[in-house]
Amino acid sequence: MDPLGWHVTLRLRRDRVLLLSPEEHRLFARVVLEQAREAGLLAFNSPDTHGHLLLVTDRATAGDVVRDVEDALQKRLDLGGPFDRARLQPVEDQRHLRNAFHYVLRQQERHGVCPDPSREASNLGDLLGLRPLGAWTTANVRRWLPRVDRGALLKHLGQEDLVPVPWVEDLDLLTQATLAAAALPKLAGRSVEVGRARAAAARVAAPSLPRPALAAALGTSVRSLHRAARRSPPEALVRAIRLQAFVRRDPSEAGFGSSALAG
Repeated sequence: MDPLGWHVTLRLRRDRVLLLSPEEHRLFARVVLEQAREAGLLAFNSPDTHGHLLLVTDRATAGDVVRDVEDALQKRLDLGGPFDRARLQPVEDQRHLRNAFHYVLRQQERHGVCPDPSREASNLGDLLGLRPLGAWTTANVRRWLPRVDRGALLKHLGQEDLVPVPWVEDLDLLTQATLAAAALPKLAGRSVEVGRARAAAARVAAPSLPRPALAAALGTSVRSLHRAARRSPPEALVRAIRLQAFVRRDPSEAGFGSSALAG
């Protein structure tokens, strides 16, 4: 009988931390989401020296994904050397699949490291509405792991609940929440994605924020900011920024309430 899927482990031949910054965490996520979209991706994560992918697909497709992910990372990151031979472990049954899913998402706790506290190098945020880019993995999880619930995912994030903040007054918090929600390295340039991110951030920014300061924080001019504010950004992105701000808030300001399931 063929395996249900494959648990892939990636690491560099020269043992070192794979991702060195929040920007690299986001790039890793983008690469995996781009290359594994047609391969039944359920979960991925990179805690420190290695990366994990959980795929519901055949062995040949899993091997192709490994090659494409490694090639893309080599082109877009300064890794200082080649990847070691990837480990592909067959997932034999439903119980194994469920255990592997949680194993991948709890890597930070397993290794006692937390260089990525908001789990940007995983699809946990995609599953919880914190990042629309990989929201499609939610459908895969619902199909193959219907018993995985929101509570279990929140535990992996270390949150009791997620409550979107109405607005953000702190410019640094707004910027970081926007970058995380949009999976962008910085708010610079004129790409469509950057424009959407700025428009969404303008929706979340507190009305009291001075427009020149807000424009500078978002890497644009006041005039361009006014134009961005008149656009209608995707509601999923606006909500994701509000949720990212909640995750990054000062703990003394924490407040919990009910919120709907992601997706």
